[in-house]
Amino acid sequence: MYRVGRLMPHLGDRVARGFTLIEIAITLAVVALLVGVSVPVIDNVTRADLRAAASKTTGMVKATYDLAALSGKPCRLVFDFKLNTITPEVADSRVLLADPNANGRDEKDDEDKPNLTDQEKLIAMARREVGNTVSVKKTAHWTKAPGTVPFELPSGVKIAEVMAEHMRDAQTEGKATLHFFPMGYCEHAVITFMDESERVYGVEIEPLTGRTRIQDKKIEYKEAK
Repeated sequence: MYRVGRLMPHLGDRVARGFTLIEIAITLAVVALLVGVSVPVIDNVTRADLRAAASKTTGMVKATYDLAALSGKPCRLVFDFKLNTITPEVADSRVLLADPNANGRDEKDDEDKPNLTDQEKLIAMARREVGNTVSVKKTAHWTKAPGTVPFELPSGVKIAEVMAEHMRDAQTEGKATLHFFPMGYCEHAVITFMDESERVYGVEIEPLTGRTRIQDKKIEYKEAK
């Protein structure tokens, strides 16, 4: 009887320790479950932010394209890599985009090429008209488009790369620009957005019409014919 009495406290301690271990195991299981659930949720949120950035950009492209036609002035979107913003601006004078690969050739040559589609001929004519204005000069004064505010990208999403028609190489820092002209011409361009997990969304802007397409991957820039 004495031995049983002395063993009872030890037995109670073991039972107590057993319950403590069980509680810890349950707690860890719950934490693991919560972490497992939160990862897909965070993943979906960042994907949604990427889509939102791409969709907002397509809306800004259309609005800026229309603004150039209605105001009769060249307009542009400014992609600021440091501030992670996109801002619409209007010029106070006409602007020309120099073809980085032209090497002195006449855009008229493009119009006379055989086997061009109607759209390709229109693009060549529009480029020639743009080329007869002024060059991408520092002389043009740009101001923020009336009634607009810079679009700040969602947290965790950044502008990764911009490639536009007047550039020789894709731009990944500083400020990149995409231009729109009153006669209804827009540069061919590709904008790439990236999140913290290095997932990307691409937006391509067609020349002439300013139509856009979005893909959940990087879009390779192909020089318009």
